[in-house]
Amino acid sequence: MKILSLGLDIQALDPTSQVASRIRLIGQLVDFCTVIIPAHGDTYVKLNNQAEVYAIGGSNKIFQLFKTGFFTYQILKARHYDLITVQDIYF
Repeated sequence: MKILSLGLDIQALDPTSQVASRIRLIGQLVDFCTVIIPAHGDTYVKLNNQAEVYAIGGSNKIFQLFKTGFFTYQILKARHYDLITVQDIYF
């Protein structure tokens, strides 16, 4: 099972954080786990062979929203995830 998660926690980019540890654990339980978060700049962090985090940057929240939506569409089209989750239902 491949999981795509849309989150808000910027600490996921720090490989030593508890958030990154949880993402790594989830990655070990499934085939692959990808987390996408809005941030100030574009960043990619590979936590292990089954877990990765993408930060999608933008100059303001509106631009981040559209850029995140476009990136999510592209990655869904390329990788065919089985499950999509969100941290905040209003997000």
